[in-house]
Amino acid sequence: MEELSKESYTFALLAMIENVFIRGMMEGCTPEQIKKYVVPTMKGEKLLALALNEAPGALFFDGYSTKAVRDGDNWIINGNKCFITLGDVTDYYIVIARTGEPVNPLTGEGLVSFIVPADAEGISVGHIEKKVGWKGSHTGTVYFENVKVSDADRTLAPLFVVGANFMGALYAACDLGGAEKCIELTAAFLKGRIQEGGLSVWDAHESIRNKVAELEVKVRVLKMAVYSFLQDFSNGEPNFVGTRI
Repeated sequence: MEELSKESYTFALLAMIENVFIRGMMEGCTPEQIKKYVVPTMKGEKLLALALNEAPGALFFDGYSTKAVRDGDNWIINGNKCFITLGDVTDYYIVIARTGEPVNPLTGEGLVSFIVPADAEGISVGHIEKKVGWKGSHTGTVYFENVKVSDADRTLAPLFVVGANFMGALYAACDLGGAEKCIELTAAFLKGRIQEGGLSVWDAHESIRNKVAELEVKVRVLKMAVYSFLQDFSNGEPNFVGTRI
């Protein structure tokens, strides 16, 4: 992810989805759901969007306001999700909601997830973010107002909850690669821009070199956090503090 994002953040995101997003669904969906939703997505016939993020934070599940209430063979979903990738063009949303019970992020208890058609009654798309970068996909807010979902579209377990820390670390790896590339391009530009007198901007201004050095330190700290978390994860010792850094 780190190296891919140096050339294209969007391509890195798609690669991450291929490895994490679909894999999570294969493990957490019923055979019927896999046939109905996952297979068409893998063929490129349909789009899926993960409706996870809320204002308190993507991984602050206990602070989620989106709730799902059982209604016979259906569920009623109310709430909203922010910064949803492909939120305005997707065919289906994977919606993570609270059931009203205390939330345990380690087990997913108190949370439930559904695969919801984007054209379901009660779903509306709000603000679409105007981003500086990452132009390869739209990001926006999605509202759910008394959205009725069949219990057949409830997944076996809340998707991307127990493994959310790993997914967050992969996002951080993408950010890391992008930041490293920015510093590389900035330094190359400053060294190649020659001022009157024959000196480059880089050589002529110590204050600029210091500023780039400060940015480099921050990026290296991020790299240590990402690599440390992933090493712990590989050893079966998830570092929940590291992924939030």
